[in-house]
Amino acid sequence: MKKQLLIIIFISSVTFAFSQNERIEIQLQNCTYEQIEDNGKELKNEIKEFENYLIKKKILIDSTGKSYINLFKKIEKENDVEFDYNYSFTDSIQEIIIQDVYKQMDCQVDLINSDNYLNTKVYKLQTVIDSIKTYGDIMPSNIASGILSVLDEKDFELEYYKIKTFVLLDATNTTSGITQTLVKNENVNLEKALKIYLNEKGEIIVNDKIINLTELRELVKEYESKNKSESIIALKTERETMYKTYIEVSNIIVEEIKFLREKVSRKKYKTDFDKLTTEQASEVIKMYPQKIVEQ
Repeated sequence: MKKQLLIIIFISSVTFAFSQNERIEIQLQNCTYEQIEDNGKELKNEIKEFENYLIKKKILIDSTGKSYINLFKKIEKENDVEFDYNYSFTDSIQEIIIQDVYKQMDCQVDLINSDNYLNTKVYKLQTVIDSIKTYGDIMPSNIASGILSVLDEKDFELEYYKIKTFVLLDATNTTSGITQTLVKNENVNLEKALKIYLNEKGEIIVNDKIINLTELRELVKEYESKNKSESIIALKTERETMYKTYIEVSNIIVEEIKFLREKVSRKKYKTDFDKLTTEQASEVIKMYPQKIVEQ
């Protein structure tokens, strides 16, 4: 559930015409607020409370944009995101945010097709992050450098980028940790699951055999193609598991499932997955679900 929530937060897009005088980031955030019964009042309170908590823990100096910039400079310098806190922002908002993922997909298409999108910092930041992922340099320092190359103090005065920061910290801090981004395996039969173990050395182990990323990609594709709707990927990590390894493995799993969804979409509906109707997308997702559980 938390992993789904993280995805929802990152794909949130506008559902109304863009204003020439209002930044897209504000419209993105307003879209989220409009989908909540109280128009985002409770969510805004959670944002403020979590920010105050980070200030209390001395992770942030204060609520200014400069404080956020200094935080990412620290991450860039130390190549580390290990902050000592046990308050999960994602958990705190899990019951507040109720959104239609398919509607968000439609909104995302509208956003990408808008005249001014390529000139926005939303696009520039995504381009930088995608580049980091493509070249396999997914280290905290590189992500921080990428963020700092696009955003300035004024940007971090926006709730949109504050939430992005909170989610990043939530996914990587030592207490809530990477294992908490996985779905718990209660009541899930793992007999036919593809079981992947990431140890503290950065090794990927499947069926007691150490494999590389290329081999993992082929295994995931073969497993998903064979098991389809019954596919379950069970991921086991240690507290010392390197975040870089976790991200690389997670990206491969998501990319291969996305590839298979695209393949079905083009074969069955003659179009890309992100252009399917809600009903069509639902059928494809049922065929290739993204079910990743914690061992």
